Amino acid sequence: METLVNITKLNPITLFSQDAEEMKTVIKKIRSHVNFSVLDATTEKGRAEITSLAYKVTRSKTALDDCGKIYVSEIKAKSKIIDKVRSDMRKELEALSDEVRKPVTDFEIAEKKKDAEIQERIAALEEISFLADDSDLYGLKVLLEKAENFIIDESLGNMQEVAIKMKESICNEISEQVKKEERLEAERKELEAFRKEKEEREAKEEKEAAEKAIIERATKAANDKAELEKKQVALKIEKDRIEQEEKINRIERAKIAAEEKSKLETQRAEKAEKEKEEAIKQAKINQENAVKEENERVKKEEEEKKKREIEQEAARRANIEHHREINNETLEDIVKTITIGDKDVKLLIKEIALGNIRNLKIRY
Repeated sequence: METLVNITKLNPITLFSQDAEEMKTVIKKIRSHVNFSVLDATTEKGRAEITSLAYKVTRSKTALDDCGKIYVSEIKAKSKIIDKVRSDMRKELEALSDEVRKPVTDFEIAEKKKDAEIQERIAALEEISFLADDSDLYGLKVLLEKAENFIIDESLGNMQEVAIKMKESICNEISEQVKKEERLEAERKELEAFRKEKEEREAKEEKEAAEKAIIERATKAANDKAELEKKQVALKIEKDRIEQEEKINRIERAKIAAEEKSKLETQRAEKAEKEKEEAIKQAKINQENAVKEENERVKKEEEEKKKREIEQEAARRANIEHHREINNETLEDIVKTITIGDKDVKLLIKEIALGNIRNLKIRY
């Protein structure tokens, strides 16, 4: 039977009377029948029985309402009273129907909410994979930690196995990306170190060449100056000699000079010779002083140069030690990451540093 009351046994006149006592009795019987039923909304069978019971309540409402409609068609004068009883009955039985079905309704709402939460958690796990495509090394490590800490339990329901496989796949993928970025970072550092060393070496060579050119120019200038002074002294001596010879020739040709005059000329000649010797001596002294000053200047420059070379050598050794440490660290990371021999790893680092491998550099 689809209804909870036998409509054929009911009297419409008493059923839809003004006090509606019989209708209240019928509704009470329906409610008693509903309350008497013990059903479990957590099982599929229980939910089906609850749905069926709610349907019977609704069908009872419809049957009673139809009975009222027939009675109304017979007694138009009592239509308002009947309609009010019908309205009250519909509201009460609709409320009762909703009340009876509420466990199933609440269960369905809870299930939908649970499914939405599961989908939201799965979407959050998928988002980690999407973000990894545009992340740097630090970002990848953060995402990897987030993926590894993603909680998978029975609350995921039938998506638990899917989530386990997805988490494992995402963790493996990001781990490979982290290893790749770490290798690239190590290679960039090593290449940068070799590049910096090369630039410093070239700069040092240029500086040494410039210093050498300055010393050579200074030495040449000093030599040129000494040679010029030497030529000037020789020219003066030659000029004095020619003048002296002319004087002697004039004396001899004239033969008119007296003995005193001859003596005087002799003294003048001796004086001139003495002056010439003094000039030669002074020129020699000047030349020696110039050479001495130049030697002292060159010596001072050499001492300063040696001092700079010692400082540069100390810096170079410190830089080499720093490069060696960076290279050793890079070597250890490569050996940990790639299974190749030490000889091959060292050759690889050298080639990268020399710029023989495109798109790779080491930074120190």
